[in-house]
Amino acid sequence: MALENTDQATVNYTRIDLAAILNICTDQLAPLFGSHNKRVLNAVVPPYSVWVKGNESQLERVCFNLIQNAYKFTDPENGQIDVELWIENDCATLTVQDNGVGIDAEHHEIIFQRYRQVDGSTTRQAQGTGIGLALVKEIVEAHSGTVSVESQPGLGSTFTLRFPLAQNQTDVADTKETGQYDIRRDAESDYLLNFDVRPDPESSNKTYRSEGKPLLVLVEDEYDIATMMLDALQADYDLVWLKDGDSAAQEIASLRPYAVLLDHMLPGKDGLDVARDIKRNPDISTTPILLVTANARDTLKQDSLDLGIDEFIAKPFSWVELRARVKNLVGRADLERVLSERNDELQTAMDDLSRSEAQLIQSEKWRSLSNFSGTLIHEIGNPLNVALSALRIAVNHKNPDIRAEALEDTQISLERISDLIVDLKDFLTPENTPVMEPVSLEQVVDRAEALHRARLGNVTIDQKGLSDVFIIGNKNALIQIVSNLIGNSLDVFERNDSPNCRISIIATSISGSFYHLRISDNGPGIAESLIPTLFNPFHPGPDSSGIGIGLSICKKMVEQMGGQIRLCESASGKGASFEITLPSA
Repeated sequence: MALENTDQATVNYTRIDLAAILNICTDQLAPLFGSHNKRVLNAVVPPYSVWVKGNESQLERVCFNLIQNAYKFTDPENGQIDVELWIENDCATLTVQDNGVGIDAEHHEIIFQRYRQVDGSTTRQAQGTGIGLALVKEIVEAHSGTVSVESQPGLGSTFTLRFPLAQNQTDVADTKETGQYDIRRDAESDYLLNFDVRPDPESSNKTYRSEGKPLLVLVEDEYDIATMMLDALQADYDLVWLKDGDSAAQEIASLRPYAVLLDHMLPGKDGLDVARDIKRNPDISTTPILLVTANARDTLKQDSLDLGIDEFIAKPFSWVELRARVKNLVGRADLERVLSERNDELQTAMDDLSRSEAQLIQSEKWRSLSNFSGTLIHEIGNPLNVALSALRIAVNHKNPDIRAEALEDTQISLERISDLIVDLKDFLTPENTPVMEPVSLEQVVDRAEALHRARLGNVTIDQKGLSDVFIIGNKNALIQIVSNLIGNSLDVFERNDSPNCRISIIATSISGSFYHLRISDNGPGIAESLIPTLFNPFHPGPDSSGIGIGLSICKKMVEQMGGQIRLCESASGKGASFEITLPSA
């Protein structure tokens, strides 16, 4: 797209420091020199500003192109490029000199023509950077400057650019008819053009495979840029180069890379189209994408972000920046892969756990049923046998004292069976909708104590904080719960023949909305091995005379009243402490 064919738009020209632009370009290209070759870049830039009138991005393109061309056409073992800027006769003069292959004099004019390129040797396979010396000439002339070349085969080349100096004033905003597109945008298009001298087809499909390293896919149709990017990354990555946007997503899906480096402008499908194809494929939709572009317009960035593109890098870029951005992408992809693998492992473990849990539950059901059946037979059988034996004595014996004692034993055994049946009934058919009302804790505790009055004997019960305390609950259920906890403490005291037995019952207000009711004893405590199943049904302790459903019933009733019950303290030889939390009235 020549400048003389596009005459509708204008480009803004301002007062630009050419010395600063040259410093930026040499800094960006510096990583090319000495990393994998022995080429040398020498830059002589004045310490003062060299002001010209022009467009910053266009002049940056010119400097970048000339230095990179010189790089490509010098020997990697002894290549030298000298860049110098100075002021002479009211002009800024810039030279780029190399000791490369050189150019025959008859071709000095051809190299500045569109779509023409001269091979300086019989074996050279490299292209230019894609912007083209023709565009360099057009940009320089658009800045009222000149460009010339001095070169001989085998003796290197020197490109000389001259720009008129800007007037020393602040009002330098000026416009000049240069074409219907910004030349930087033209540069992006030319950046992708193929010239007459093309690489060998086999080398154009070249890959830099290195198994064991993270795999990257580069989608870039321009040979020279692709080669330099691959060279910059090959030390750390396993690389595959794709040129065709139309089939890129399909090949990426088969390769499953850590990340994709995707050029914006491709023949056929462009970079955004390829990114859409990637994001639509669930197998590769999370693959990080780095978009390589010279188009800095905000709408492109917004479109890219909307597609889920992760990173951008603008041409021209330094290899340091490229490596840093790729390293970040690969690190992110690596973490995502590790996380995905861990999620898969976790899901597998959870599935196995669910299957094992189902088997365990079934096994536990049968074991519990077996234990329950055995315990129930034992618990009912023993007092029933005692009652029958005592009843036979009472029927057959004539001594009234012996008959009275036998009848008392019968009564005790039958009451034990009756209590057992009541407990089973409460467990199997608990009250679904208990009547909730304000209940006096003091009355509940007094009633629960009265149920055990015959067993209290020398046991001391201390009450604290119960007066005028009302909670929301079911009175009968609360009496049963407190009675059960007191009864458990009394059972422990009796089994262990404990001296100085003491039970404390303390109520404490919590933020005015709840009450803690703590029931503690000074018995031997609860074995640590029993604590995990303390509130589970049919898990009696080894010394228990019950079937292990009392605390389970208590827990169920407390939860029905919107409260909680827990074992808050238990230590060997220091007793046990249960805490019930219920809403205050």
